[in-house]
Amino acid sequence: VTPQSGARHATSDTSGPESGDFDTRASAPGAVPAPGSDSGTSGDAGPTTQGTAGAVPLNASGVPYRGNPIQARVKGSGQPALSNSAHPGNASAGPVPPDGLGTTPSPGSSATPPPGFGAPPPAGPDACAPAGPDASPSTESDAYPPAGPDARQGAGMGGRHASPSPSTYPPLSPSATFVEVAPLPFGMTDRPWAQDRQPLALDLAHGGHLLIAGAARSGRSTALRTIAGSIAAHASPGDVHVHAVDCGSGALLPLVAMPHCGAVVTRDQLDRVERLLSRLRGEVGRRQQLLAEAGHASLAEYRQAGHWLPWLVFMLDRWEGFVAAFESYDYGRLIEALLQLLREGAAVGFRAVITSDRSGLLGQVSTIFDDRLLLRLSDPSDYGLAGFPLKGLPSSVPPGRALSIGDHGIVEHHIALLSPDPAGPAQVAALQALARAAAAHTQPLTAGRGGWRWDGAPPLRVDALPMRITAAQALDLDPSFVPPSPLWALVGAGGDALAPLGLDLLAHGPGAVLAGPPRSGRSSALLTAARSLIERGTPVIAVTPRRSPLRDLDGVLAVLDGNATNLPELVADLHNYVVLVDDAELINPDSPLGTALEEVLRSGRDGDHGLLIAGTTGDMAVAYRGFVAETRKARTGLLLSVQNQSDGDLFTIRLPRGTVGGPPGRGFLVTTGNVIPIQTALPDNG
Repeated sequence: VTPQSGARHATSDTSGPESGDFDTRASAPGAVPAPGSDSGTSGDAGPTTQGTAGAVPLNASGVPYRGNPIQARVKGSGQPALSNSAHPGNASAGPVPPDGLGTTPSPGSSATPPPGFGAPPPAGPDACAPAGPDASPSTESDAYPPAGPDARQGAGMGGRHASPSPSTYPPLSPSATFVEVAPLPFGMTDRPWAQDRQPLALDLAHGGHLLIAGAARSGRSTALRTIAGSIAAHASPGDVHVHAVDCGSGALLPLVAMPHCGAVVTRDQLDRVERLLSRLRGEVGRRQQLLAEAGHASLAEYRQAGHWLPWLVFMLDRWEGFVAAFESYDYGRLIEALLQLLREGAAVGFRAVITSDRSGLLGQVSTIFDDRLLLRLSDPSDYGLAGFPLKGLPSSVPPGRALSIGDHGIVEHHIALLSPDPAGPAQVAALQALARAAAAHTQPLTAGRGGWRWDGAPPLRVDALPMRITAAQALDLDPSFVPPSPLWALVGAGGDALAPLGLDLLAHGPGAVLAGPPRSGRSSALLTAARSLIERGTPVIAVTPRRSPLRDLDGVLAVLDGNATNLPELVADLHNYVVLVDDAELINPDSPLGTALEEVLRSGRDGDHGLLIAGTTGDMAVAYRGFVAETRKARTGLLLSVQNQSDGDLFTIRLPRGTVGGPPGRGFLVTTGNVIPIQTALPDNG
């Protein structure tokens, strides 16, 4: 984390109030800083910077503006104006993100920020009071000049991780096509030793994991929203992917509107949390292999070599809530999985920003973070857990004020707001506006959810399964979907990226099993499968030993009961057909019908037809001979309303933990042993 952007009310001054208190001499709008304040220059502080009590919006290079952020718009358009400055020498062919986003601005550029970005939270007892007309700063759009090179010493978190301003990065050669993501602004750092202020930013290329610790209502969730808004404003979805786990009160849910965002899950969504961590661990493993094969030690090196692989930003709101929710689940397996991600993911571009109370400063997790920002803590002695000298602490820490420790002792920062109004609805509206602006730039080159123009895969998704869905709605999830074979039968929707799912008896058959307890939606799923086959012209024969919805199905070639003997004659001259059997456990495997069904299955291994059977999970699992046992060998089918982990024995699979129960139709699609969560589709009316 480097000081690269954000905002504050005023700065500390060693010649003013005592160390740790913020100087309020420039607190009035339009006030002229007093002599000797941080608005002047010291021996090596570089050009002057002026203090202001109002909102200080920031451009993509981290240079604060004097103007009101709400008025920082493109003239005549009414739309947010994002930076249009590009790094010298980067006008080359290839996928290019919107101007100024994900690029390093040229020196002296005056990029305009999105509306409201960079407003500091109000401090003091009037923090929640609405701003009056006199509270707006000047509407000038001139940028403050950046501090000189000497003033950038100690510009990192407390001076430990110094990083140059994006405007000072060395220019690339004219043939270069790579532009690294600039540090993402989210606050302002007060540096009394240099008598200036520097923007605070999340540096993906050179930084590490960030912990933001604080008590309730200290600004933890707001900080995450501000960082997310900075990503939406300053980075392309091809450069940064965002995933979040919200263990708080839902403050991160608005992130789903961002084209950068793959998933936001909550602590009560156990299945999605597990799937998200599993997918991220798989992605980290894949990247480790890619970097090893290419001979690179980090994602920054890999990207500089021309490989377009995005940074993964993982946000977790309230570590203490995550631990409370999952420490008793499977012996804390999910907590250990996250800790492993934090340890192994940094080298391959996985960057975590986690908020917590004092518990984040204790135990294993406390050793993982490269940077820490401490907001107000309930007990001042807790600052000592992060190595802070208790003697030098500020007398008060208002919401949004953060502390870090560095070469110059305790350093104060202020987290920016996305709009001058600190109320939650206003912050959500500002974040959604940034997300819409990010999604409206150009047409996507890939199947992303936004309008950015980028060449690469969209963010990893772990979509929530619907409580109820019809066959038509399932197919509408992917209008371009084409069934892979005449024997593909729709059964529902599911997967990490919600899409229509079905059973392909030609590719994974020739047999498949639909299993579940009574009233699990088994017969409805079989009816949906039958209709999808009939609608595409595939001949279907239904076998129903007892009353079943299949008996009234239009378009079937024949409907047979449990005593039928004419199945061989019906299929003798057919091709690309499917035999559907409901309540298969009621058919005697030694009867003429049972023998004929086994022959259909046997001939289907080298033919172009299939057998789809349905029955109760318990009865199907104990069938060790006949057509049911032979059908199970394909390890393909549908497992509905799981009652216990042993239900997976039907397909010789191990089910994920915590999968018992669910609404009717909830289950798993099993394809040759691979498991995908699914919600079965109800038949369309008629």
